[in-house]
Amino acid sequence: QELVESAAEVLYGLIHSRFIITHRGMQQMLDKYKKGDFGRCPRVLCEGQAVLPVGQSDVPHKLTVKVFCPKCQDLYHPKSSRKAAADGAY
Repeated sequence: QELVESAAEVLYGLIHSRFIITHRGMQQMLDKYKKGDFGRCPRVLCEGQAVLPVGQSDVPHKLTVKVFCPKCQDLYHPKSSRKAAADGAY
């Protein structure tokens, strides 16, 4: 059972990472970015700039997801504990 769940998680992540680079996936990401679904930069000088999720490794279970602010060009841990625990490979 555990092996099946682990394999399903990896398969879902691979499908997700492929979908994101399609036109439809990029459009959905843009819509979420514009709505601020991924959060806002914590720096005062960035004035609530929307952030984007990024992974620093493509190796599963190595690093968690971070968020990137395009204004100050820095990486932060997401405020949401659920998002902070997400695998950065996908």
